[in-house]
Amino acid sequence: MGTARSPDSRCAALQNGPWYRVLRRRRTLNNLPQIVQLARRQVGEHYLWGGRGEIPGGGTACSLPARNVSMAPDSFDQRAPIVRTAIHLQFHAYCAGRWGTKSGGRPFDPRDTDLINYLEQQKFKPPERVQDYFGFTPRKVSGGQYTDIALVWGEPCNGKRHFDCVGFLNWILSNAFGSAFVWNISDYRTKYAS
Repeated sequence: MGTARSPDSRCAALQNGPWYRVLRRRRTLNNLPQIVQLARRQVGEHYLWGGRGEIPGGGTACSLPARNVSMAPDSFDQRAPIVRTAIHLQFHAYCAGRWGTKSGGRPFDPRDTDLINYLEQQKFKPPERVQDYFGFTPRKVSGGQYTDIALVWGEPCNGKRHFDCVGFLNWILSNAFGSAFVWNISDYRTKYAS
């Protein structure tokens, strides 16, 4: 088992890759520790295909133009429930709510007793009164990395930023430099490869 490296040694390790060239060209290498801290503060946010740092209903809080992330309407259909779940409207992708990384998140079968009881208790409540189930809500997950529909208990999306991989990089760099980075994956591979 290796030892953890300090933030300074991690920053030094980045000098071997394209990030060093990005930061050097932007003359902000001295800000690298602050950029790393900004990225670390996003731990616990959600992955959503097409996400660029949006909080459903709350914008991106940086200079990136907002995309199409919003809360999906709650559905208490036992075969495909969607409760307190973000959706990317353009890509029709539903957020998985960190179900695979947060303790307690799990897949479910539509016939599970806990699911049936939860849906019965919540379905007649107004949206603002819908509760989670031990920190999770049921959702059908599709789009992005999910080629088939998955049914999982995931963390509610309310108040969470939603990123995909490139959206995360663009959001971090946009906030760090104060100007919009709207690069796609090929831009990161080619713009600063030399």
